Amino acid sequence: MAATTANAQRIGLTFGLNSSKIANENAENLVGFNGGIKADASLTDTKLGNVFVEGELLFSRLGYHYENNFLGLKKVEFDEKYSYLQLPISVGHNFKIIDNLTIGPKFGVYFGFGLKGESENNIYNGKEINLFKDLEDYNIGNVNLVENYKRFDFGIGLGLNINVFEHYQLGLGYNWGCVEFNDNQKEEGYKNRNFNLNVAYMF
Repeated sequence: MAATTANAQRIGLTFGLNSSKIANENAENLVGFNGGIKADASLTDTKLGNVFVEGELLFSRLGYHYENNFLGLKKVEFDEKYSYLQLPISVGHNFKIIDNLTIGPKFGVYFGFGLKGESENNIYNGKEINLFKDLEDYNIGNVNLVENYKRFDFGIGLGLNINVFEHYQLGLGYNWGCVEFNDNQKEEGYKNRNFNLNVAYMF
């Protein structure tokens, strides 16, 4: 927040880019986007600025790219993309640099709900499916060989807000997912990792 008055509250719009992957050394980053609304409130003034709390409600596109040679014979290459509804909550401190410019490091958590998951993996025979609800259709009889991806996600976030004048904000952040959301391949490290760059206009 640019203002340093305790109990000041704002609401705004935010939009940005994601660079995400899963926690697997062979996975590569995939570019996506996010957007939604955010709100912040100044809790108390300090000699250096003010302590604030921040919350957002975002639609966010995550995923990863995978590319490898299978047994040295066949090249395997595909993307998986996930659409989430996310609720990040953070606490931070704005440090006044000069008039109309503050920098606010922040720390918090996020909660996510998977809306749709898409895969280009050829094991699905080119059929468009939702990884969060359609995978179980591939089971034979009553044998649960394949489970749907978990919709719930939770993780830890670190970030930095750069506030210019009263209304403009540039945000940088990184999220560490804590939930293994693919029980079919737990050893593959299916936990979300995401770097985001956002701009926001606060009213």
